[in-house]
Amino acid sequence: MDVRPGSVAAAALAAAVAAFPDHTCVADAPAADVRTRVRRLLAEADGFSNANSDGTFRIGGPGFPAYADRSVLLEFAGEVRSRVEAALPGLFPEGCGAVVSLFSPSSPPAPDGVSPDGVAHVAAPAFSAPVRRGTGFFAGAKIVVENPWGGLDARAVAGRVVEALLGAAVATDAASARAQGTPRLPARWFAAGLARTFDSAARQADYDATRGAWSRARLPPVSHLSGADSPWPDADPALAAELVSWWLSFPDRAGRWAALRGRLASGEPWTADLFFATGPGTDDLAADRDWDSWLIARRRLVLTPGVTTRSHVVRTLAALDLVPGEDGVPEDFSDRPQSLVRLFEPSSREWAPAAAAAKLAELAQLSAGRGDAFRAASARLSPLLALVASRRRLPPGAATEAAAALAALAQSATSGADAGGGGRFSPPRQAPAR
Repeated sequence: MDVRPGSVAAAALAAAVAAFPDHTCVADAPAADVRTRVRRLLAEADGFSNANSDGTFRIGGPGFPAYADRSVLLEFAGEVRSRVEAALPGLFPEGCGAVVSLFSPSSPPAPDGVSPDGVAHVAAPAFSAPVRRGTGFFAGAKIVVENPWGGLDARAVAGRVVEALLGAAVATDAASARAQGTPRLPARWFAAGLARTFDSAARQADYDATRGAWSRARLPPVSHLSGADSPWPDADPALAAELVSWWLSFPDRAGRWAALRGRLASGEPWTADLFFATGPGTDDLAADRDWDSWLIARRRLVLTPGVTTRSHVVRTLAALDLVPGEDGVPEDFSDRPQSLVRLFEPSSREWAPAAAAAKLAELAQLSAGRGDAFRAASARLSPLLALVASRRRLPPGAATEAAAALAALAQSATSGADAGGGGRFSPPRQAPAR
């Protein structure tokens, strides 16, 4: 190493010394701290970083993009870990952890920065045996990334990072407990679903898609959905996210995760019964009832603020219909639901105020947290309902204006079956010199 005055190494060493204000010289600082700081600063001085600040995520291999993109990827991986730790308190046993490596083998890119192989592919993690470090164990997980030049999908990266962290947590638990059996991994859909729950842009659409399939009887019982190799959540990320959200909704996540991690560490395979025992704590019949109730209860929640899905628009229009025998509408009004516009007819004057008040309250609830277009249409309709509810004189053309507001409401969806692109790590404009 060149440490002559003016060299890069000398500058980095000086910076390392200055970073320890509590010590008068390098010799007074802990040797390990100095070495770690010097290595990091030397790497940064060379314009290249292979690891984050605590060394829990590393990037290697000539196939990765330039330094700036590595830094973004390291920061993203660290954020994913923070989200996992928040969702599963006590992610690792006491004193244990993981080092996750993302490695890209050499792959000469084409002149446009994209190799002939196409888009990037993020492989499932490969695990190494835990090693003792201090009072605990650390497990290694290596994720091979083919062709990062094609643009890394953030959802794919997050899913593999979560898979690596959960698998490493089980491995370190087995090492700490000196388990005799072969540790088992969590179901792959569980890791993918947990990663998907971090994508706030997709939450509303994920719920709507899952509830839509459930309401049309297109989903089997949850006992069939939650097995290790269940084809439904494996093929449907939205369903996987909703199953994980349901599992997370029960009290004492830290205790339940510790139990799930420990049972997998002892060699117990992932089954629906294990999922239930560490989730709702019930048998499959009771779990099916709870899953159904949970889906119904989430119907009015705003899971992605500012988003109005098409299914929400359809539900709102149905809720505003005048149904005989409900919300003050006479039983003999009609033999089927009628448009809200009929509230403004002179023949409805006797019972319209009670019905308008009920629909006004319903519309206020359904509008909270939705998109701008939906709330604008709601704001256009609400004053008209308020006039009817208070028995005040209606302006000319009130029925026509109400019909126009309903038409605007019908066109106010801001997302369809899916939302949130998940983002991409874009390749650099040109490949670095090899």
